[in-house]
Amino acid sequence: MKILKIKEYLESYDLNKGYGRVFKDEPHIAELRRFYEDEVEGVSGELTPREQLKLVKICLGKNTWNESASSNALDGLLKELGGINALKKLQENKQLSADNVVLVGQFKGAAAENLALLIGTLKGYTLDVPLANFVQNVHLPNLHEKLKDIASLKAEKILSKQTLLLVANSASPCAMASSILLLRQHDVSVEELGCLVSSCLMSSTYSILSLLASINPELIKANLPAICKLGQETLDFRVLLGELSSTKELITQSNIEACLNPKVLQATDWIRDMLSTFTEAKWSLIDNLPRLLESVVKQEHLKIGLAVEALKKIKLKPEHAQLILDTLYKSPQHHNSLTDAVITLSQMDALTDENLAIVIRTPQYADKVAEGIRILKKISMDDSENKTCLSKVPEYAVSVASLFKQLVKVKQFSRKTQELALKQPENAEVAAKIIRFLRLENMFLAKNLPSFEGGKINLCEELLTRNLMILEFSDLLSDMESAEILTAPNLGKLIQNSKFIRSIASACCCLNNNSRLSQENFDALFDDPRRAIEIALALQGSAKPAPDNTVQDTLDKGIEDYLRIRRAAILMAQGQRKDSLFKPVNINEKQLERYNELFKNRPIINSLELQKDEHKELLLKIAKMCGNGHLEPEAEQAIASDAFIEFKAR
Repeated sequence: MKILKIKEYLESYDLNKGYGRVFKDEPHIAELRRFYEDEVEGVSGELTPREQLKLVKICLGKNTWNESASSNALDGLLKELGGINALKKLQENKQLSADNVVLVGQFKGAAAENLALLIGTLKGYTLDVPLANFVQNVHLPNLHEKLKDIASLKAEKILSKQTLLLVANSASPCAMASSILLLRQHDVSVEELGCLVSSCLMSSTYSILSLLASINPELIKANLPAICKLGQETLDFRVLLGELSSTKELITQSNIEACLNPKVLQATDWIRDMLSTFTEAKWSLIDNLPRLLESVVKQEHLKIGLAVEALKKIKLKPEHAQLILDTLYKSPQHHNSLTDAVITLSQMDALTDENLAIVIRTPQYADKVAEGIRILKKISMDDSENKTCLSKVPEYAVSVASLFKQLVKVKQFSRKTQELALKQPENAEVAAKIIRFLRLENMFLAKNLPSFEGGKINLCEELLTRNLMILEFSDLLSDMESAEILTAPNLGKLIQNSKFIRSIASACCCLNNNSRLSQENFDALFDDPRRAIEIALALQGSAKPAPDNTVQDTLDKGIEDYLRIRRAAILMAQGQRKDSLFKPVNINEKQLERYNELFKNRPIINSLELQKDEHKELLLKIAKMCGNGHLEPEAEQAIASDAFIEFKAR
């Protein structure tokens, strides 16, 4: 406080004093005037701490405060030093010292009053750092509401600069003080308490710390910094920890670390649902919680949640449930397949250790394997060997099981047919349809079975061995049935000429397109099976289906290849005729000698005719490659060669 302020207030008093005080000052004013004139008048600058203390004592000596000039003057001086209320509190608490007066004098009004109350609270206690050194860091507004919490730390002798600031500057002083007390009880050092300042939800933080202390105090120190930095997610962590606390074994360091992950905290509701579901289903949370939390971090939890919701409706044995869950954690992307598989097995009362082990071996096809087992079970074929067969071809398990079923129905299931079926699992669905079709056409009756060399054949074994269980053969049988020529002899012909079954099938399609598929025309195809399509066209077959043909509305792939290869071969022949693809090469004697030196063992084509033959062979190979592989190589060669020769003959 500047010394001149005393002079200003004395002059103001003189201007405003009443007539009764013209000749004699009010006693405290008189004492103030003597202090000024005797000790500080003529001195420039600020009052010393001792002088400030003396000034305060003079002013506080006044007992009656009213609107008089003396009251106004003395009150004004006290306001310069923090205010009458603050200084009176120091006086009442017997703490009116030079240092305290200077300290309070740095603030005005409520802030000064609260500081005086704080000084009173600290009476008899020595801080590690003098209050004057950090008072500017103390949030003085509303400090009076926090004094009881500061006093609680003082009572436990853990009040320091740091703990005082933590409580004084906290929006939740009670929770802050309680947290400090709790942490100190569990050997958290004063330095480690600094992270508490980061907590914006102190009440929730205290609840978390209290819960950890009640379960395992050793978990507090390691997780304190992370807990304090949670921000608004502190509420989610508190809820999550509360849910886990019902099973104390779940409160482990690894689980806490996982729960502190922001992704996990954002999925609090999902985790609570999982905890409830697992508890209700009596599935082990101790074994599964870490995996559930990990799935959240990997953003796979929603898929797992869908599977769990479906699985909880099934009464699973604990060991089965764990096996399924373990598979689910490893392959969450296949959750639909896994759950469908388990539901299928459960519905047919086949949820055994063996079946489950087979099904989960390939999670992406688990549903197909389970459906395959269901098919086998219906025909009492679900023994270990057959189920193992399905597990070897999981993608085609349903088709293979259906094929086994049809083989059983026609009494031709054997180790041999089983092995043959597994060699081409991709054709199993078609094979099953073919056998069913032949069965419905009574082709498995003894009298209708084809015979070779006087003996009846095992039809299914023969068809599988000769790779006839293909879509083209299925379409061929359908065409033959509609033309009423599906007989044992005809079936025998097809088997014996299985090497060209694609060409024969396309040829029959060609005949059927124009209603020309008869026994006579069918027999004609076998005169030269490589050229079956050519023969069919010659017999007035049509490459395209009739406009009113509702069965066949697209071009047969074999016929399409025939047209592609034939067109390409004609183009190649045109190019050779005009020498536009290959120019004739005449080799002179010197070139011939040089060639023989370089390529001693390679013959040279010097004749123009021989060159053309070589070119033709190359062009035919190119023409063959224009097909899409729907015909046999021999048939492709015949088509290209015939078209080439036909054009040359024009």
